[in-house]
Amino acid sequence: GKRLVHLQVFQEEHPDIDRHLSFLKYMLEHPEDVKAYSELKKELVTKAPDDMEKYSWGKDDFVKATQLKAFLWRMRS
Repeated sequence: GKRLVHLQVFQEEHPDIDRHLSFLKYMLEHPEDVKAYSELKKELVTKAPDDMEKYSWGKDDFVKATQLKAFLWRMRS
């Protein structure tokens, strides 16, 4: 009954694909942000282990800020 994975599927050439891939590439190059994201997710699971909506909303500010950093990082590369 527990979720094991979260899979996102997009139609070919959907604009969100680039956003997600930029986030992934940025995180692969910035382990300090990976660590912060991991710690945030652990904290959120501890606070609301059975509330996926609260968990998702709890990550929202971090994800949006990191997406912006990823966009700027990609533009500089």
